[in-house]
Amino acid sequence: MEVLNEKVLITPSTRKNIKNGIFLPETSDKLTIGPFADMGEVVSVGELSPFNIKKGDKVIYDKTLGYEFLEKEKKYFVASTYDILAIIEE
Repeated sequence: MEVLNEKVLITPSTRKNIKNGIFLPETSDKLTIGPFADMGEVVSVGELSPFNIKKGDKVIYDKTLGYEFLEKEKKYFVASTYDILAIIEE
């Protein structure tokens, strides 16, 4: 599956609910993400992306502005590259 223009296709991370709407991603025991952002892995980047985002990057993104859907029982999120808040360097 490929996205167009400046869009990014992300697979949201699976996460554990800690309490009060604060989530802890499985990839880190120190990073907490609030109710308006999420963490995931980039699956596809549109050809007009103005940023240095590439397939496989772990990112934090604004989950209130994109589109979430299921494909073969796997969850995906399509967002603009402008909705990427951070790239997580490991």
